[in-house]
Amino acid sequence: MQATKKLGLLILFSLFLCKLGYAQTYSSVLLKGDKLFIKKAYQRAVTHYEKYLVKYPKDFYASRQAAICYTHTKNPNMAIDYWPAVIENSQATDKDRFDYAKCLIENSRKDEAEKVFMALLNSSIKSVADSAMIYLNRK
Repeated sequence: MQATKKLGLLILFSLFLCKLGYAQTYSSVLLKGDKLFIKKAYQRAVTHYEKYLVKYPKDFYASRQAAICYTHTKNPNMAIDYWPAVIENSQATDKDRFDYAKCLIENSRKDEAEKVFMALLNSSIKSVADSAMIYLNRK
């Protein structure tokens, strides 16, 4: 019985180390993406954020970074896939919502963008509220 207990503890400890190593692997993926993002290597950075999002598909930070990367690389068709996870999160800012609305326009979804811009007219960030007004007056 003693050997069985030791074997069981060894297996449990091994599983714990594997899980810890797995988490560190994903943290390093995110860190690599951030380093590339800082260097403005957005196309390369987004691959790391996407890899991270395979494991954590609704992660606010990685989704936001991926959306921003695709915005910087002028690829709104891809950016639009990441914005919902951002704006549905309680951490989303009015700036995030504004960027999402611009992405909606770039994807020919003007009615949806208009709703977001309307909500942003009451933003506490004056520049966001003013910019939302400008977009709404372009119609």
